Amino acid sequence: MSRRFIVRLQPSEHILFDSWDADPNHTLIGQQVNEQLNAAPGYQFMIAITHPYISEVVESATIEILDTARPDAAFYGHILSIDRTHTAQWTVNTQGAALLLGTIEMHPYDYAGTIDGYIQSLLDVYNAAQSDPAKQILLGQVSVTDPNDYIVRSSETYTDGGIWKHMLDRLPNSALGGYLYVRYDAGQLYLDYLTQSGALSTQRLEFGRNIVDYKASSSIADQYTVIRPLGAQDEKTTEIDPVSENRINIAGEPATGNHPAGALYAYDPAKVAALGWREKTIRYDDITIPAHLVDRALNALAATGARQISVTATPIDLCDTGDTDTPLLLGQWIQATAPDFNGILQVCSIAWSPARADAKTWQLGTTDTSLINLNNSTIKRTADQINAQVRANYALNQRVTSTVAELYSSIEQTSDEILMEVGSTYATQDALSSTAEGLESEIGIAASGVQATFDSWVSQTYTDEMGRQVSKWDALDLWLRASVSGVDIGRSQSQYATHIDDDEFHITQSGLEVFAARGNQVQVGALLARDSVQVGRWQWRAVSVSGGETFGLVWAG
Repeated sequence: MSRRFIVRLQPSEHILFDSWDADPNHTLIGQQVNEQLNAAPGYQFMIAITHPYISEVVESATIEILDTARPDAAFYGHILSIDRTHTAQWTVNTQGAALLLGTIEMHPYDYAGTIDGYIQSLLDVYNAAQSDPAKQILLGQVSVTDPNDYIVRSSETYTDGGIWKHMLDRLPNSALGGYLYVRYDAGQLYLDYLTQSGALSTQRLEFGRNIVDYKASSSIADQYTVIRPLGAQDEKTTEIDPVSENRINIAGEPATGNHPAGALYAYDPAKVAALGWREKTIRYDDITIPAHLVDRALNALAATGARQISVTATPIDLCDTGDTDTPLLLGQWIQATAPDFNGILQVCSIAWSPARADAKTWQLGTTDTSLINLNNSTIKRTADQINAQVRANYALNQRVTSTVAELYSSIEQTSDEILMEVGSTYATQDALSSTAEGLESEIGIAASGVQATFDSWVSQTYTDEMGRQVSKWDALDLWLRASVSGVDIGRSQSQYATHIDDDEFHITQSGLEVFAARGNQVQVGALLARDSVQVGRWQWRAVSVSGGETFGLVWAG
């Protein structure tokens, strides 16, 4: 059984047509849906005046077409006009929801920022003028990117054609490319800005297999061998030169084999010899650097000059027959083969009817630039994925840096005690262990651990020759290693290091343990007493004997 399509009015949800319903009173005649890139889709049909819901078919009424095989609406729009004649049928013209954007005029403005932010600013203007929640449009998917993620757009005049035309001129029709699409999903309108590459369909179009009919047209009308690139325009200039349009040009750029000195154009000598001198002026509203204009012109020349084919085909979408292939969608790429062409083409437009959805007419893109654009898009998507990973890594690095900075602050506060007195350092063991555990939790330290090095200045107190206590600021080059086995602290050029974990605290000299505190015991590798050592009430101290002083054990009382 073929796919089911339902045409209904909103918000009443009354059904005008059901492809699985044979009721003659619910029949729409000559249904035709036309979709194309960067245009609001159109839907036209004829309805008998005997239809039970004819009274609801009025200008501005909302109509949606549901495809039971898709989660979102196959079409969502508003009745634009009705031709009422003396016959028993009306002709109804409906246009997609992008028509709504065309009803709001675009006022003068200046914008500099991201692509997402620019689209959102235009939608804010539109939504502010809409009191009906059903006509609000939210920002959807944005897959078109700019190398700097920063664009500049402005307008000094009121734009004819409303926000929709303004968006087309400033986004898809600029150097950014891509296409705009308003979709209706789960009761909400969204505006998507997608790259023209879409995705490569798993289906193949082959004449004699699933192409019923086709027409392949080739022409050199759209081919050119010389390009005059013009950049951004100074819209604040009062007098506009009719030739230069006050735009940036390439006359001052260094001469190359494709750009003569002082010339306003770039050309391809080989293609000029084959096709003649065929000029084209291309305006790049977003380019303000002449050198970038030269690069853009040469890239455009490289993509033209070969055989181009435009294909209009009537294939069978295999998914309509129960095949597992993905459906053919607007903007998608597909491998197409016939006696007159063989290449990867883009679906540029679709004409179909809910009454017979398997009889679609497809307008496919040209073969030469299609494959180039697809390859560039694949590279671009890969670069976008890499950039996304870099941004994620950068965010993780920011968190690690922040955590290390907090740890460094804790160490700096206790650095005097660590360097001057072992007992004081031992007293801060719990605080340092807690900080290390926090670091381990934040950055997910594995057994390999993580190391940080800090350069700072610390104040040290010592006794000078006169017996006075003085402070001295010394450079501290301190390293710290935190891992699952504990925390190690030391100076980069020192033979001493300190280790702290759950069970022990010890100090090493050149890798050998000289002091340890573990199991409620203190172990010292060697004990040297300069004045005295006291254990309980016994003191081991210097005593006077005949011939000099020595150490003796004395009861201290």
